[in-house]
Amino acid sequence: MNTKDNIVIDMKSIINKFHEKGGTIGLALGSGGARGVAHIGVLEVLEEYGVPIDYIAGTSIGSVVGALYAAGVSVKKMKDFSLSLDRRKTMSLFDPILNFSGIFSGNKIISILEDLGLKGLSFSDLKIPFSAIAVDMIKGREVVINKGSVVMAVRASSSIPMVFAPVIYKDYYLVDGGIIDPVPVDVVKSMGADIIIAVRLSDYKDKDIVEIEIEDYRSEEKESLLKKLRRIEMLREGKIDLRIPLNRRGERSIRFTDVVAFASDIMGKIVEDKTIEGANIVISPYKEDTHDNRIKTFEFYRASEAIEKGRKAAEIVIKDFYEEINKILF
Repeated sequence: MNTKDNIVIDMKSIINKFHEKGGTIGLALGSGGARGVAHIGVLEVLEEYGVPIDYIAGTSIGSVVGALYAAGVSVKKMKDFSLSLDRRKTMSLFDPILNFSGIFSGNKIISILEDLGLKGLSFSDLKIPFSAIAVDMIKGREVVINKGSVVMAVRASSSIPMVFAPVIYKDYYLVDGGIIDPVPVDVVKSMGADIIIAVRLSDYKDKDIVEIEIEDYRSEEKESLLKKLRRIEMLREGKIDLRIPLNRRGERSIRFTDVVAFASDIMGKIVEDKTIEGANIVISPYKEDTHDNRIKTFEFYRASEAIEKGRKAAEIVIKDFYEEINKILF
């Protein structure tokens, strides 16, 4: 019997004792766009080691994976769907509307979530208690959604501002919860978890302040009104991907959606350090990544890479989890 088998047997035994004494385990799944596919790898490892989850809270992509898992959708089904996404299928996830509140309607995401297993489900139907985290843009406050339609809660939690149209419900103007609570450890704790496993998706290893010199130049690109209207029509038809140049030579380019997502990520990273306080175990699949090799917000076609990063990060800390339960019991 190898070391992993021994750990699994010991882990199951000690978790049973933990549960017999009324102990509970919570999972806080963080925001981060396509990097959140790593949550699937984390769940794979937790299942392999026999770690049951009693409570889940998720923000943005964390709410997507968390809701599916809480509904009883298998890790294998989530993994198979993620691995099926190539570049073309990833683009098909988004449905342009080009109104003043967002570029994409998010209706295609709702359809996919329903097909995967959330159709018609209320929070009371879930097998594991779950909360989705959003932000009310009108009053600038965190909103914890734990009643009503699960799929609409997830849609609200993952509405990146300016990218997806917000969910407007009664007096609430709901957008991505990552603005305020990117890793909802506090919510899992309030749900009743005694031990909290947090998965953070930030990937900023580059922290040094740099000084640069910048030239004085003006963009000379001109575009007629007719061409602009044509570009909008092409966008609606899915024929362009909103790339804009980073410099006047066009050597590098970045999607408009990525500009917004990068800004959200950077702000989220600052908040994230605070929100993970209180977690017993923190799993960080991307802590060694830099900007050059990062998985961007909408690069879901890199699912295989993300899942493997989640697996490796979870394997590293699984012994810490074992020791944490031992500490509480003995």
